[in-house]
Amino acid sequence: MLFRIFIVMVSVEFVIMLLIESSPLNGNPVLEIALDVFLLGCIATPGIYFWVVRPFVLDRDTALQESARQARTDHLTGLANRRQFREVLAVEHARLQRTGGALAIVLVDVDYFKKFNDFHGHLGGDECLRQIAGAIAGCAMRPADLVARYGGEEFVLVLPDTDLDGARKMGDEIRQRVEALAIAHGAPGAGPLVTVSIGVAAGACTREASSLALVASADEMLYRAKSGGRNRVEAVTREAADSSTLPSAVEFGDHYRCGNDYIDGQHEQIMRHTDRLLLALAGPDSGTTFEDEVVALLRLVAVHFRDEIMILRRLGFDDADAHAREHARLLDKAAALLRDYRAGTAAPSTLFHFFARELVFEHVLLADKAYFPLTEQAGDVSP
Repeated sequence: MLFRIFIVMVSVEFVIMLLIESSPLNGNPVLEIALDVFLLGCIATPGIYFWVVRPFVLDRDTALQESARQARTDHLTGLANRRQFREVLAVEHARLQRTGGALAIVLVDVDYFKKFNDFHGHLGGDECLRQIAGAIAGCAMRPADLVARYGGEEFVLVLPDTDLDGARKMGDEIRQRVEALAIAHGAPGAGPLVTVSIGVAAGACTREASSLALVASADEMLYRAKSGGRNRVEAVTREAADSSTLPSAVEFGDHYRCGNDYIDGQHEQIMRHTDRLLLALAGPDSGTTFEDEVVALLRLVAVHFRDEIMILRRLGFDDADAHAREHARLLDKAAALLRDYRAGTAAPSTLFHFFARELVFEHVLLADKAYFPLTEQAGDVSP
């Protein structure tokens, strides 16, 4: 492009020179001086181009390309970052909708990484993540495969045109390669070597099935792998995941309603906001940040806990004090997880699983049933 511009400049100047040379100057000294200056500029143009303009433009283009690359790259591991992951996920999901191909998501989480960080220090933790990132990247050899750092000690792979069997094999290979690194763990409560837990989900891409649901399915499989003993791979197809009840897809049916309009309204609001948290976690076009949604949900939960205890005490619920202590524990844990997330030591999916499973599913939908016999007859009681 720069060479073409240079050729055009020289051509135009050459034509002008011919026109001037064919015109009589009539002995006009001013016009002769102007012509000499112009001709000198024409002669100097190649030098100006090659020594001034061209290096400047090339340096600028190189700087812009490097800036764009850094904006989409994780500085610690050199892998793609969450921004690039979201972009590629959206593009591949849309492409595979047209072709009818399958898409697989593989989530990898380093087992007991917080303990590793505390035991070996942050420098040791950074080196551990770099080695694991290299092992994972070595498994994804196709040009279309993407390996990204998902956050904290968590990594994600986007595998286009890959079915569940292929993605599961990839997960097994990653688990074995990380174990083969033989990185000593040694922290109390952990095994002798650093290992990873892996969640895999795969399925056909359709307009009815969003990429968000696929990531949620992989996240659920990762939770099962960690709950089932760690250092293992759990996998599910999109169809099987859609038929199961994931924390992010629980419908607020009548069997979850306590009968008190005020509490039920807040419970439903918390569940809807948890869905928004999932959108911010994995949605490529989310309008808000994940941290914004976490903070907003925390505030909503704190208000609900306060109001709920006031209502239960008005109704004479015997276990109101124990319920309040459980509320305090949940809020303290949420605050601690948020601090860890901001410090980069907790993955975003860790926060999401806490809200979706421990707070919404286990507490709001299950544990709160203990007071339903009281609230069923007190629909209009408010704080």
